[in-house]
Amino acid sequence: MSKAHSHIIFSMLLFLSACTGKNITGRFYTEQQAELDSIKNLYGALYAQHPFSMAFTDKGFQNISLDIHTDSLTYIYDFQVADPRLRDTLRHYDFALSGTMQLIRLMQTIKSTWVNRFDYYSNGKKEHMIMISVKPRAFKPIFGSRKYYILTYYAQPQLFDEKGNLLDRRRSRRLRKINGISFQRINDSICYGISAQFR
Repeated sequence: MSKAHSHIIFSMLLFLSACTGKNITGRFYTEQQAELDSIKNLYGALYAQHPFSMAFTDKGFQNISLDIHTDSLTYIYDFQVADPRLRDTLRHYDFALSGTMQLIRLMQTIKSTWVNRFDYYSNGKKEHMIMISVKPRAFKPIFGSRKYYILTYYAQPQLFDEKGNLLDRRRSRRLRKINGISFQRINDSICYGISAQFR
């Protein structure tokens, strides 16, 4: 096989891998919408009571890293889900215990590795979004390491170009990237991206 043919085949495989990732990500949201939206809504309600973020740190989804934010400090805890100290810690910080454990079970069900809330400013106004990371089961890229789906739930509708790329509000034709990741439209306030890291 000539070098030219090898280069063409290699380029086509890269293109198909990228397209497959995008198609599967959009389909994944449709198939898991109820669970994803439940995670977003439950986490948002719990966050309003006490700011925190949560991540699973092992392949079996049994080890949790819990970041609890106070007015002055962020406390980071690592527990196994079955560890009684997890529940003791949640009680200590006055978390809604049943709701938090339900969130953990929902995240385990769809292999969600991380959930967090971020504040940002748009046109001088403070806004927020909730970011959910999911470890894909079906999507295995042809080249490179395993990827993660990153879904962003915005509180307000966003701007997109004709291809569905998320745009920077301040410069309507400039793509907005978060941690170097470009995002695609699912609907006016939900986007998805693909990342090599779960957070």
